[in-house]
Amino acid sequence: MAKRNDQTTHDSMVKYVADHVSRRGHSNIRADIAGYTTPDLIYWGNSKHGHVPDVTSCDGSKYIFEVETADSIADAHTVDQWRLFSSNAVQHAKKFIVVVPEGYHEQAWKRALQLSVKLEDVWVVGEITKGIRFKLKRYKFI
Repeated sequence: MAKRNDQTTHDSMVKYVADHVSRRGHSNIRADIAGYTTPDLIYWGNSKHGHVPDVTSCDGSKYIFEVETADSIADAHTVDQWRLFSSNAVQHAKKFIVVVPEGYHEQAWKRALQLSVKLEDVWVVGEITKGIRFKLKRYKFI
């Protein structure tokens, strides 16, 4: 897991995504936070180099979710993760979804286009209160 300036917000968003897909009937939900089974490491080819996604799940389709905070969208570590997860999703018929804070969906789509990364969707998690309650918005890039 990459170090972030706002790790608490990141982890709260990861939990929200895991809870959200659970409410939607997904199974085999794994999340890279306490209280969940950690998702499997996804490797680059036959190398020992890879990354653990923030959340994985299934609902007939298999999903890879990667949560970004405002400070991590442009990070070099993010580039490697997105390229790996996108490649894995294409190769294994999975859906790769990036989750960002409110106000960053356009930046996420532009970043994906810049990197030639295929995303299924960008989900936006917006804060409702100063606590850890969020709402989810979905944006398709057209």
